[in-house]
Amino acid sequence: MLGVVLIKTGQEKGTHQVTGMIARAAAKIPGVTDSYSVLGRYDNVVFIEGENFAALRKISRKIAALKGVKNSETLCESD
Repeated sequence: MLGVVLIKTGQEKGTHQVTGMIARAAAKIPGVTDSYSVLGRYDNVVFIEGENFAALRKISRKIAALKGVKNSETLCESD
């Protein structure tokens, strides 16, 4: 099952440093397949993969707990 985690940092100054730190930290979490800093409504996009919805939720919670993450939204693959 695939998912995408959209992250907001809530930072205006120093956003690039924070988003880079989050991207690198997220990339180390098992189940993360790609992690990027982005421009636009969100500051980071993290692609995740797990066996089922519960696995995606576990990965998503680890990402949301990273230092610098103010808010996150997880989108999961639908059948």
